[in-house]
Amino acid sequence: MNAVHVVREMVGLSRAPLLCGVSKRVMVLHPPRPRNMSPDPEVQEMIQKIGPARPTYVARRMAAQVSRELNRPVNCRMVRRIFERLGWTKPSRTKREIIRANKKPPQPKAPNQFWESDMSYRWCGSDGRGYCFSVIGVFTRQGRRSCWPAAPRAARLSCRQPARWPPPAPNCPA
Repeated sequence: MNAVHVVREMVGLSRAPLLCGVSKRVMVLHPPRPRNMSPDPEVQEMIQKIGPARPTYVARRMAAQVSRELNRPVNCRMVRRIFERLGWTKPSRTKREIIRANKKPPQPKAPNQFWESDMSYRWCGSDGRGYCFSVIGVFTRQGRRSCWPAAPRAARLSCRQPARWPPPAPNCPA
């Protein structure tokens, strides 16, 4: 028995947490057991019947469909649990798991296997924006870039000229 439980025995469960500066949950000798809810077999059977025919249904859509079929409300959370038991989905990852993922981006072994792209815009006077789109091969680090105006009058402005990629050497004519 630790000191917190000794104080609990002396002053009681209601005042002991205040005196010790801990939550009431610490005072409980038996921690709560996890809920072990078995899914409704009728709902699970209906999901197994509808699922293969409609593989794109997510939990909410499936819950709505099962509710219609059974003529009674079906909880979306129950459908998610059944999906996890059937192995159709994985439990969602926490933010910490996403940030600390050890997965590295794929490394290409030859040209034309993996590309990176980017799209940006530049203001082109009174007509609006001109858009630039670039695509670069990760293996060779070479690619293409093209720019075009958003409005017809912008064709006369500076963003009209398509850019060359890779850029020409300083002594080459553009």
